[in-house]
Amino acid sequence: MSKSLETELVNIGNKKIEGDIYPEASAIYQTSSFVLKDLDELYQKYDDEDFTYSRLSNPNRSQLGDVMSFLEKGNRSLIFSSGMGAITTALFTVLKSGDHAICNSKLYGETTILLKEILNEYGIESDFIDFDNTEEVRNKIKPNTKLLYTEIISNPLTSVVDIIQIVKLAKEHNLRVIVDNTFTTPFLISPLEYGVDIVINSLTKSLNGHFDVTAGSLTMKNEDLFKRAEKLLVLFGAILDPNSAWLTLRGIRTANLRIEKQNQNAIKIAQALSEHPKVTKVFHPSLLSHPQHDLAKRILAEGNFGAIVSFEIDDSYEVMNSLIKNFKLIKYANTLGGYKTTVSHPCSSSHYGVEDAERRKVGIHNGILRISCGIENAKDLIDDLTQAIDCL
Repeated sequence: MSKSLETELVNIGNKKIEGDIYPEASAIYQTSSFVLKDLDELYQKYDDEDFTYSRLSNPNRSQLGDVMSFLEKGNRSLIFSSGMGAITTALFTVLKSGDHAICNSKLYGETTILLKEILNEYGIESDFIDFDNTEEVRNKIKPNTKLLYTEIISNPLTSVVDIIQIVKLAKEHNLRVIVDNTFTTPFLISPLEYGVDIVINSLTKSLNGHFDVTAGSLTMKNEDLFKRAEKLLVLFGAILDPNSAWLTLRGIRTANLRIEKQNQNAIKIAQALSEHPKVTKVFHPSLLSHPQHDLAKRILAEGNFGAIVSFEIDDSYEVMNSLIKNFKLIKYANTLGGYKTTVSHPCSSSHYGVEDAERRKVGIHNGILRISCGIENAKDLIDDLTQAIDCL
């Protein structure tokens, strides 16, 4: 019998681990190791990829990995202690010394720093190009190019990448493609279905959605890539603890409901902000004025444009700080994707470590505020935004 995503989501991953006990909620396997009868059993468990030591594998991480593979339509998933742990592992899975990567210039700030400052020390070269222009990307391909790296919707200015064209270009030149799906989530798009090799999710954000965990995941179809990434995860030690894996799985069970509401609120907030006389620009793909509005409609789940809205007032730290102080309902937090609406100042958070000149090249300056839309009543949120802006 065929089941819908919503039905599968609340049932998948509840594997029976041992004995005849079937708890409705998964147990938490808060242990560093597992008791074994003898060496024969140990080696059998090695062969079966079964549980022996929690840095290698743990039932809670395994369950969460199964759910991520289901959501992302992949074969295997790995679970990490943070999104950055997943990003770092994905890059080292594909790249080695002497390789070249072409990256979207509109990336999460810490991903940019990782590529420019850390991977560069290991002899890995990166170029940053606006992926809005596929021909510019093509022109940067060199004999040692191995990877195209991008997000689907960029942070914080919500530029949308034509992943169909990016994958097509990659296939023409035998390149790997890694996509960070954090902003969109698998409920809006399944990058593996387009031919992407590795999909990253910061589970800290929308999928967990409760502000109580930092976690990340990699999902892929290629077994060789999985084995390489799994080896790096174990050796880096960037594993998620059992309790956090359990919390994340609990959050994912209702993520589709939250994300639907968050997306609806984002559309209403973007429209309201676009009509405010003090707001000079609003960034959200739902707006007809957004340069990739039609593309977003084509590749994202119907009626969804992402839960992140950014807007511009003044290129002034002082004005932005005053605006943040004016909010009565909405709170400032250096995160996104939770059930409650939060705002952040990209120059002071996601792109804090990026040079001002580099930020400005991609349109990020002190006058931009990012809203992560929650599940509250949209009118209450719009009223708070309006009064805060009016007070400037």
